[in-house]
Amino acid sequence: KVMLVGYYEVPTDARYGFAACGDEFDQLSARLSELAAATDTVWFVSAADVITADNRSAYAEDRVHPSASGARLVGEYVAAEMARIQELDL
Repeated sequence: KVMLVGYYEVPTDARYGFAACGDEFDQLSARLSELAAATDTVWFVSAADVITADNRSAYAEDRVHPSASGARLVGEYVAAEMARIQELDL
């Protein structure tokens, strides 16, 4: 079993040029989602479900990397999805 995790939102004020990568991250997430939908033992979750650009506390100062609280949000979300899948015995 494999859990693919899509990228969270990239704020417009992200450093190092990452603000320009939002479309590419969206394309990558779409492709990962399609792969998961076509494969019985692969699942996809998007970190964008729990980290959004308007939640400044979820990002480190560079607005690229997650803060400790942002990483916790993603980790808890992924863990909950894994538990849900396990419970469904998929």
